[in-house]
Amino acid sequence: SEYIKGCQGDDPVREILTLQAVLEESMGFVNERVDIAYEIGIANMQEQCGEGNLVQPFFESLSTLQDQFVMVSQALGEAHEALACPRINALYVNAVHDALCTDFATANSSGFILFLVFSFCGMILISLRAAWRSAE
Repeated sequence: SEYIKGCQGDDPVREILTLQAVLEESMGFVNERVDIAYEIGIANMQEQCGEGNLVQPFFESLSTLQDQFVMVSQALGEAHEALACPRINALYVNAVHDALCTDFATANSSGFILFLVFSFCGMILISLRAAWRSAE
């Protein structure tokens, strides 16, 4: 993957930016239409639609939807920052470097010392086995 290779190719999370651009475009489109509606006037639209219309609730819902779009757009930006290749690559390099250069070397040296201790104890056990019991 690009995270392991050092981010030399395409950005693996570029689709997030594409989604964010589409969302921004949609928000701009909705804002244009809402501005046109407010120029006409909400009260005027309610009169023309007649009794029992849902013009006011529609524009209230549209405002709520716009707020949600803004929050999703911000979340997409934060997700792109969090998953950016240089950031993940740095974490990967640090984790692999720590594992191979420090933890692996420490574990190998500890294992080698433990092997020597077991070998020494085994040689002592074999050497003293004959003298352990007295012959009667």
